Amino acid sequence: NHIQPFCRKGHVMADNYHSFTEEQLASEIWKPIPGYEGHYEASNIGRIRSFKRSCVILLPKKLKKGGYLRIALSRNDIRKVYLVHRLVYLSFFGSLGENLVVCHNNSVTNDNRIENLWVDTQKGNVADRTPEHWRQTTARGSKIKTAKLTDEKVIEIRKRAESGENSFSIANDFGVGYHTVRRVVQKKTWTHI
Repeated sequence: NHIQPFCRKGHVMADNYHSFTEEQLASEIWKPIPGYEGHYEASNIGRIRSFKRSCVILLPKKLKKGGYLRIALSRNDIRKVYLVHRLVYLSFFGSLGENLVVCHNNSVTNDNRIENLWVDTQKGNVADRTPEHWRQTTARGSKIKTAKLTDEKVIEIRKRAESGENSFSIANDFGVGYHTVRRVVQKKTWTHI
């Protein structure tokens, strides 16, 4: 199935969460999404497309808490939001058994390629998330885009507090609140340093 890169003015084939190789795109397979046949399809590399006025448009995806991608599908003027990995799984493998969830093999929650998806109970999925996995996949410290502090600043804050300096003056120097300094010093935050 060939996809036109532009369908209508302003509608561009895009995926903001992945970069795919030419090989992946060339071998991309599309299957109808159950319950939305003729309206939406999912691909084996985790993309979703819509058929509107005979034009194929890849829909924008929004991140859900935990990095999961979600997408809104509509039919008969009824709009419903779904997790993308669930739609991909259902399109390629059919229905899920009772009390089963779609999981990610590599724990990268926005990697919705079919070879990365498997099914387990919610309990099994949670058990698969080891502390080591969380240390490797969870952004901490200065890797968080909104962080005001850096690893070096945290070390400096702790040294100054250890030498007896007042938390209010440290907070003022670093442009953060008093409580932020207290949590850093008490290692309630920035625990990886």
